[in-house]
Amino acid sequence: KKMIIWGYVFNDINKNEAFDNFEHGIIGATITLRTNYSSFKSISDSSGYYEFIIYNNPCIDLCFRL
Repeated sequence: KKMIIWGYVFNDINKNEAFDNFEHGIIGATITLRTNYSSFKSISDSSGYYEFIIYNNPCIDLCFRL
């Protein structure tokens, strides 16, 4: 099984918990994904986008560090 976990790190100016078109992504945020066997890191790009592709790992914790 393949699982893709993706998202955006962004400054939620209006605090509505949604990435609105006037808000900006945060560049260079470190996102750590911990599974039951290992951990992986991703750095958000110029739009705040990050992505992990995980195979056969049912237990996952996702942590953010700005």
